Amino acid sequence: AEKFWMVAADYGSTDLKDLEAIKPHKKEKRPPTSSLIVVLLQGVMQVGGFTAIIPTAAMYGKAVGGSASTAGWLVGITALGTGCMQPFLGYPLKHYRLKTLMLMLCGFNFVGWILYALGDLSGSLATILVARVITGLAGGPTWLSTYVARSTSTELRSHYMQYVSLSVGFGYGIGPFIGGALYAICSSLDLDGKVFNKY
Repeated sequence: AEKFWMVAADYGSTDLKDLEAIKPHKKEKRPPTSSLIVVLLQGVMQVGGFTAIIPTAAMYGKAVGGSASTAGWLVGITALGTGCMQPFLGYPLKHYRLKTLMLMLCGFNFVGWILYALGDLSGSLATILVARVITGLAGGPTWLSTYVARSTSTELRSHYMQYVSLSVGFGYGIGPFIGGALYAICSSLDLDGKVFNKY
């Protein structure tokens, strides 16, 4: 194998096609399409949930005793939770199956969103802040990247990472639209209760 690469170096070709032509053939490793779609949709939901509160965060903060600046905390504290979780990901990734971890994360996200919805019932700003921290700890695009890294060969990894970027970007973009649309629908239906509300 080294001999072939030495020949290429001597030839001086930097064309990817030329190098691939003499590179020893390796079996390509691709993720199952169905699993990839599920993981990417999970990414859209996680990131979309991060941004979905933007249209209503200021109003919700005021409703539970906060101020207009509370909106910044509600958005930023989630990202802070995701960042704080990164140094501790090595242990669970070494000791548990990725599928098991991702299912657990879905459960934590569900708990976080239920708690966020109950913030108006509790009347406590701390409730929705804790809820956002939980969704931050259980979210983020790290898990998508880890899945792609483990399920693809080196040659295909950058190609599938583009799907991760697409999933994250789509989630960031669609979240505020969904949040605003739900607020408009709930307002038109006068859903302003302590549990089922427009926030």
